[in-house]
Amino acid sequence: MENIGKIIRTVALIAVGGFLIALVIFNVSGGSTAGEKAWDLRTTIGNHEAKNHFIMYTDLACPYCDVFSRAVMENEEEFQQLIAENDIMVEIRLMDFLYHYGESKPEMSKWSAEATVCATEKDKFWDYYHAGLKALWDDYHSKGIGTSKTAPKIEGMTRDYWVNIGEKVGLDKDEFSTCMDSEETTRTLAERREKTLRSGAQGMPYFVEGKFKQSGFDNTWGWEEAKTFLTAGI
Repeated sequence: MENIGKIIRTVALIAVGGFLIALVIFNVSGGSTAGEKAWDLRTTIGNHEAKNHFIMYTDLACPYCDVFSRAVMENEEEFQQLIAENDIMVEIRLMDFLYHYGESKPEMSKWSAEATVCATEKDKFWDYYHAGLKALWDDYHSKGIGTSKTAPKIEGMTRDYWVNIGEKVGLDKDEFSTCMDSEETTRTLAERREKTLRSGAQGMPYFVEGKFKQSGFDNTWGWEEAKTFLTAGI
């Protein structure tokens, strides 16, 4: 009986040891794929099983965020090749950060974030996001308006500006507007802000990839700098 007891104890110790080793391996590897870590797969580009997970926390009211995103949009083919070759999944986490924590608290931050949440629910995130960036460029940024803290500010923008972008990408105007005002949309954005603050973000844009964490993107930069950011955490 004593020998049987020793065998049982030995087997138990081996099992516990194996479990601890597996736990260490799990923690070192992150324990999950990029897709499993995403807030919402509908706001991602790239392989959901990717080894590298590039996150951009952003706000459409942030002109420096738009500079990065437009640089990527204007180099779409090279961007797709870059993330494929480096096994990167890119995720956009968009919210009304500047409306709540910015110095000027622009209402366009609130409206654009609400609109983007609602577009995502209709599987139109990328259509809406790109259309929003294009509208801002055509109407304001290309004219030097709203491009920095020292540039002329965007004046006279209304909530309908963002509703109309939704209509342009095929969303029902009344339904879209109702969604923007809903409690569910308000709750979703509140949850995003809370998680963003926990991530350590101090401003927009905020980039995370592995151990790489960086706030800001200069409005004089372009695709070369964007490439550096996209691969900085690999």
